[in-house]
Amino acid sequence: MHAANGTYFQPYSDERGVCRVYEMSIGNGWSRLRREGEPFSQCFEATFSDDGNTITGRWEIAEDGTNYTTDFELVQRRANT
Repeated sequence: MHAANGTYFQPYSDERGVCRVYEMSIGNGWSRLRREGEPFSQCFEATFSDDGNTITGRWEIAEDGTNYTTDFELVQRRANT
């Protein structure tokens, strides 16, 4: 989803019935997802490799809604096809 002001939104849902909407921004070589609200706030920040084959990112969580800590890090690589 895209808003007129250049903000993107990513809806999320899973088999538990959890539904959330993340605000998304993307730039030259980076991406960010952010959601504030109950039961905790979350943020994902990632960078893209110069060749476009690897995304290196980190999910952060703020259980009190303010103070973010690293939840987990990840690396995603394009599979050879």
